[in-house]
Amino acid sequence: MARKTVSFPEAVSRGLIDRETGSYINNATGERVFAAEAIRRGLFKAVLVSDPSTLSNIDASNRVVVERIDRVRKNVLRNMKTIAAFRKHAAKDQ
Repeated sequence: MARKTVSFPEAVSRGLIDRETGSYINNATGERVFAAEAIRRGLFKAVLVSDPSTLSNIDASNRVVVERIDRVRKNVLRNMKTIAAFRKHAAKDQ
């Protein structure tokens, strides 16, 4: 299946991004991938936004996603710290 670029609102409306968790959902296999892993795999692109209130062009129907961005950000950072810890431990073992 060919990859197609879609906007964030379209990805949410198509069910490719879970509104509650921010996880990516593969529409062909049903696999759920945490946001950090999806970004690492190149499944979706992200831009760090320090202040979501500056995103005045966000459609009101996507406001729920914007309000949950802090939780997603914390999950991404926690996952990145875990990956870094595993890499550090693996480097010690070599």
